[in-house]
Amino acid sequence: MDVIKSPGGDDTKNGLKESWLRIKLAHAQAIENANILTDDQLKALEESNLALTPQQKLDVEKTWLLKNYGQALIDAMRFELKDGTVLTGYQAMVLKDERGRYKTKLDNFYQLVFDESVAIAKDVRAAQKQLSQGEGVCPQDLRINTRRRECRQFLGLDQFMQPGEEWEPLDFWSMAQKARANAPHIKDTLNLTIPIDPKESPAAWVFEMLVDQLGLDLDKRWAPRVEGQQRFKLRKISEESWQYAQMYLQYQRTLLQPQSTEQVKTLGAIVPISSSVIGEHLAATSSWITPPKTVNIDPTSTPDPKLSWITPQSSANINPTSTPDPALVGDTHFKETDIADCVEWLMLTDVVEGIQAICQTITTFPQWVKRAVWQRLPQWKQASVRGALAF
Repeated sequence: MDVIKSPGGDDTKNGLKESWLRIKLAHAQAIENANILTDDQLKALEESNLALTPQQKLDVEKTWLLKNYGQALIDAMRFELKDGTVLTGYQAMVLKDERGRYKTKLDNFYQLVFDESVAIAKDVRAAQKQLSQGEGVCPQDLRINTRRRECRQFLGLDQFMQPGEEWEPLDFWSMAQKARANAPHIKDTLNLTIPIDPKESPAAWVFEMLVDQLGLDLDKRWAPRVEGQQRFKLRKISEESWQYAQMYLQYQRTLLQPQSTEQVKTLGAIVPISSSVIGEHLAATSSWITPPKTVNIDPTSTPDPKLSWITPQSSANINPTSTPDPALVGDTHFKETDIADCVEWLMLTDVVEGIQAICQTITTFPQWVKRAVWQRLPQWKQASVRGALAF
C-alpha cells in the first residue's frame, strides 16, 4: 500500500501564510474598488436591520478608513510585501490598519505628544457612551487614556520623540529600570508584560515595545566597532513612520478646526507638532468640545432636584481634604485618586457640554463620593457647575 506523506510542519505553515496573504491582498484590492459613502448612506447602512451585502460591507469599511485616517495619509501610505512588491493607497492602508490596531497606536502617539486635554476628552467620551447605553462606569476606567499618557511620560518615552536622533542601549537604561520596577502597573496600564530579570528585558527591547505602541518603526544599524567594547546597535525613529504619524496629527487638527472667530477665541490655537517643540505642552482642544453657550450664572440659584447632590447643604461639615472610610460607607471601589480625578476634570473645562458630561458620570457614584467632589471645588467653580447644569 502506498502512503502519501503530508508536507512537513514548516511547509504547512508557509502554505497557510501564503494562502492568508492572498486572501488579504484580494480583500485590499476589493476595498480599493469600493465606494465612499456619504454620512447619510453610512448611517442608514449601520442602522439597518437587514444584513449588509458583501459590497455594502466593503463600502462601509472603505468609508471608515477614510474617516479614521484622512485622504492625505491614505494617499501617502506605502506597504512593502516580503517579495518586494510595494502597495500604495487604500490597498496599503488595509494591510497597515490591521483591523484598527494602527489607528489605536497613532491615537497613543497623538495623546502623548499633545496637551493632556486630548486624553481627558477621550475618557469623557468613553464614559458618555457607556452611560448612554445604560452601562455602568467603573472608577478604574475613568482615566484610562490619561493614565496611559502619564505612564509613558513617567517612563520618559516622550523625551525620545525626536526624529533623526540616534540612541544607544545605555540611553534606555533608566526607562527599562523604571519599567521593571513597576512591572505590574505597566501591565495594568499599557498591557505590556515586562520581565523583572534584565536578561529577559534588555533596555533596547523595552524601548522597542513602547515605541511600537505609538505606531512608530525604528531604523537600526550597528555602531562602529570599538576595541575592547561589546558591539551594539543604534536606533532611531524611521523617517517614514514619523511622517505618517505627523500626517495623522494634521488630520486630527482638521477635525478640530474651529469654524468661527468666536470658537478660535474659546478653544485657543492648535499648534502643529514639530521636532523643535516635542516634549512641550502644545496648545490643543478636544473633539467633544463645542462652542460654549453664554450662561448667566446665579451663585445662589438651586439646580434641578435630580442634581441636588451639588447643593452646599449636602456637603455640610465635610472636611474637603478627607475621604470617608469605605468600610463605613459600604463601597470599597472608590479611592482618593478617583475623587481627585473628578475634581480635576471639572476644573479643566468651563464648557457647558463638558461640565454636563462629567457631572452625568459623577451622578452614578455613591453619595459620599459626590459630596467629597463637590466640597473640594472652589466657590467660583461650584457656581459655574450650577449654571451649566441649569442651562
